[in-house]
Amino acid sequence: MRSSKKRNAQGFTLIELMITVALIGILSATAITTFSFLQLRSRRSEATANLAAIRTHQLSFFHETGAFVNAAPSPGLGTIGTKQNWYQALPSFSSVTGAGFDILAFSPEGSTYYDYDTVTAAGSTGFTAAAYGDSDGDGNVAVFAYFHPDQAGATFPTGILGFPAAWNPATCQPILDTVAPIPFQAGCGFPLSDDY
Repeated sequence: MRSSKKRNAQGFTLIELMITVALIGILSATAITTFSFLQLRSRRSEATANLAAIRTHQLSFFHETGAFVNAAPSPGLGTIGTKQNWYQALPSFSSVTGAGFDILAFSPEGSTYYDYDTVTAAGSTGFTAAAYGDSDGDGNVAVFAYFHPDQAGATFPTGILGFPAAWNPATCQPILDTVAPIPFQAGCGFPLSDDY
């Protein structure tokens, strides 16, 4: 006699497979977005770390010589959104050999996403250091800067785009003696930088 019991079905139903595929898709989309954000954040950290190093070099140079150094945008390969292998294309990090960053003895380690410059005036006790780059690849330039005011409290605009001191959107006060991004949101009458 044959058993009248049906055999238990083995495997997954179509609905279960569709739900699993949908969940994997949602998790993948979230992971890709998070990964892209973290990539941009790491590129921005290059600018803040190098500007902090430039600040240290400038202040050391000032304490030794009584002057700050102007440095043309370096490495001067453009703000193209990809790493610039300046050490393969140029004899030194400074875009003008023997001047600027060569005088400060500053050069970043490895390739850079940003161009850097410093601005001061003869006899001034203040300077500005800035980083310019298209770190998110959208064709717009993001700017990070360090503004060290002179004894009267005046600051120099950034070298390439002429931005004034970065400002706090909540208070409309300039951010001085700190590496900060130039804000990308409108407010306080200041010009805007790229969204990063």
